[in-house]
Amino acid sequence: MAADSVARCGVQGLTPFNGSFGCPYCLEKGETHWETETAHKWIYCGQSAPLRTHDGFIEDLGILRDKLQVRPNLKSYNGIKEASPLLLLRKFDMVNGFCFDYIHTACLGVAPTFTNARMDSNNHNQIFFIGNKIDEINARLHTWRVPYSLNRSIRGIDERKFWKSSEWRTWTFLVSVCLKNILSTPYLKHFMKFVKALFLLCSKQIYEMDLLLADKLLKEFATSVEALNPFALSFYDELVSKRRRLVNSKSVTSSCLMLGIGRVYELNRDEQNLIKALGYQ
Repeated sequence: MAADSVARCGVQGLTPFNGSFGCPYCLEKGETHWETETAHKWIYCGQSAPLRTHDGFIEDLGILRDKLQVRPNLKSYNGIKEASPLLLLRKFDMVNGFCFDYIHTACLGVAPTFTNARMDSNNHNQIFFIGNKIDEINARLHTWRVPYSLNRSIRGIDERKFWKSSEWRTWTFLVSVCLKNILSTPYLKHFMKFVKALFLLCSKQIYEMDLLLADKLLKEFATSVEALNPFALSFYDELVSKRRRLVNSKSVTSSCLMLGIGRVYELNRDEQNLIKALGYQ
């Protein structure tokens, strides 16, 4: 089932992602991260919390029912607030039955968070600040022609608050050339791990080798977020939990089908040996 991050919690009967135990994939409680004296976010720090399962979901729902008999004002248990009508569907998995929200997580999530922070005047003393390079970036955007496969040109970077998800997608895939010699190399290389993984997962045909490489890149990207980009802490757990869910699935094929992003081709023995030789397994 497809549902974005905002709607999914309501459909599942869970606490929203910005609340305690709001992660739909694991049982990490989360914590408050104060950005300023008055502004804060609820973040997940990527701890090794147990993954949610359908059976565990049903068990927690039963515990919630029992607790409500004693404490009628109890709002939730392990993030579960109520029984979802989807439980009436036979063989539907309440945890793994939802595909990843690519539009909001990647195009309208990670991409604008990193881009806006690097252009925020409050970060003018940071090495990753590029807010003083807007004219140069716009010149590149207006000069180059967008590849046909992206199918959407974008407005100037100074109009990014009006960008649609397709424009953020175009920006994400062009960031390596748009920001070359503008953004500090370590930060550009770090973000390119996310871009390359996203490109692989958005391909029309996906081989098992592609998934293994994407997993490796996302792992490297996610584990470096906190050190290089403290402003992006709120995305850390979602990146890690998605990768953990992909790795812990019963098969690479089922994981890819859950993503809803194409067909998977099983590797033969020679290709599997190549993956091991390259260090991707």
